[in-house]
Amino acid sequence: MLRRSAIAGILLITALVLSYKVAYWTMGSFALSKYRALTRHEIHATNPEETERRSQLLNQSVRMMPHNDFALREFARFAMSEANDENEENQKTALRILGQGILGNDGRLDTDNPRAGLLYLASKAYGEAMKANRLDCHSMFWGAVVGLDYLKTLGKPDSRESIHENFAQMNAALKCDPLQADRFFTAGKMALEYGRTDEAIELLRKTVELRPNYFSKSAKLVHFSEVGLQGVRNLMKNDQDGLLTKEYYLYLMDHWHFNEAYKAFLDYRNEKGLQTSRRDAALVANGSFSHDLGGVFHDWVIQNVHGVDVKLERRGAKSYASVEMNNGPANYFHLFQDVPVEPGARYILKAKIRVRGFSDETRIGIEVIHPMSPALFTAQDECYVSTYMRASNEKTCRTHFDEFETEFTVPETLPVVRIRLRRQASAAELSSGKGAIDLTDVSLTKLEPVSSEEKAE
Repeated sequence: MLRRSAIAGILLITALVLSYKVAYWTMGSFALSKYRALTRHEIHATNPEETERRSQLLNQSVRMMPHNDFALREFARFAMSEANDENEENQKTALRILGQGILGNDGRLDTDNPRAGLLYLASKAYGEAMKANRLDCHSMFWGAVVGLDYLKTLGKPDSRESIHENFAQMNAALKCDPLQADRFFTAGKMALEYGRTDEAIELLRKTVELRPNYFSKSAKLVHFSEVGLQGVRNLMKNDQDGLLTKEYYLYLMDHWHFNEAYKAFLDYRNEKGLQTSRRDAALVANGSFSHDLGGVFHDWVIQNVHGVDVKLERRGAKSYASVEMNNGPANYFHLFQDVPVEPGARYILKAKIRVRGFSDETRIGIEVIHPMSPALFTAQDECYVSTYMRASNEKTCRTHFDEFETEFTVPETLPVVRIRLRRQASAAELSSGKGAIDLTDVSLTKLEPVSSEEKAE
């Protein structure tokens, strides 16, 4: 009888403990769900009231579920976000609330430095998440990143042992989950910040292998560090399909390194076994649109906008770009190409354009502008679609291909110009566009310098 009572007592205590844990987990899950609902669109809190509410929910979820790696990761992510908040009031609020929880009770929390305190809490939360789930590569990686950030915030960038430990943990996390391009990019950025340039190049090279569209961001980090352009070239070691070489070329063009860009163009053509005919530095690429748009190195850029469809058309031997507008923007100039030129030299731009279907007052033409702003430099030739009588010197748009040309002198300080197709509604109409513009045979040719006698005339 006594034995049965003891067993019943043990079972009752066990049931009570389990019920207590279930109740705790239920309340913790509810708090976490409410937090997730609040941060569905944006983890970052915009004011102290939001910060306080989110911090309270995270504290409750971690207190009720101290070994739940998901709750711990959410706590760490929020602490990281608030540490990077420029609003010091938000930082102080987050630290005050989060620091009252179970992760801030070890006496090591720096309450005088809100950023350092929040980074410490984030680092500790990631560490606890790793204990709860040994396979948590996410916490392993971001815990190391936060650790390095924490050392820098404390002004201890020379803590070699801690730095080495954090980089070792970061590399282990990358091996644990080797397909996360954003993590390789972040690791490369941290390596550059800590002067580990060789390691940074390898990490960023892996980044662009996994995701070529990260090339520009990675190249910018390397280019504007002490490594320079040589480091950027090293990002392309395993460029088997030429994608990275093309990205490298585009990066160089964007930053006006035209000689290096042309060499990258030739390297790409040679690797692909493509014809490398002599090419003038100012020659417009794919000016007759005989190649697919975006299919060659020096090519046209299309900025897609609602109500406009840019496509390549072929009619027999004739190829052209067709810009079809169906209630597109009143002013259109989203098909363009940047071309290297010689500062101070004279050029002539030629093109053939035909216009179909526009009934509203509008101007259409081809123009050369400064890449930063047409207010700095513009040369153009245009035609008019109008229901009114035009001046005798104003060209009327045709439904067959008509020739357009403009001569201009490049400003002395400008090494590149932008050629673009333009449609502009009149000030009186400002209507959206309905119709089509076809463009082909675009060329840019350097002219002989003007003699002193011609200038005098």
